[in-house]
Amino acid sequence: MLNRIIVVFALIAALVGVVQPPVKAQSAWGPWETTGVGISIRVARVNNTTVTWAFRNDTNRTLRSMDFDYTFVDAGTNQVTTQHDILLFPMASGGSFGGWTAYTANTRGEVSIAIKNYKFDN
Repeated sequence: MLNRIIVVFALIAALVGVVQPPVKAQSAWGPWETTGVGISIRVARVNNTTVTWAFRNDTNRTLRSMDFDYTFVDAGTNQVTTQHDILLFPMASGGSFGGWTAYTANTRGEVSIAIKNYKFDN
């Protein structure tokens, strides 16, 4: 029994040793840039190979749904890559959502974001 307890503590210690400190952005968020459809975007670099972004609803209506493509040069393969993603939930007027826990690209360069479809409440 004592051997099992020691093994469990050793496993916990090993797991705790793997935990990394929180990631800090290397640069501050850029300014909100309008897309012309009532949605703004801002971008920040998290580290040398990660860029993140967020969306803001600039209208007085709830943004019910949105999907978009993002294109970047992959930091691992050096290939131009396009991915597709969605807004995870409705966004109230003036609300914003995103950041490195939601939207990221593995790139040393920039990210191009193209909103494909969006729907606001009437």
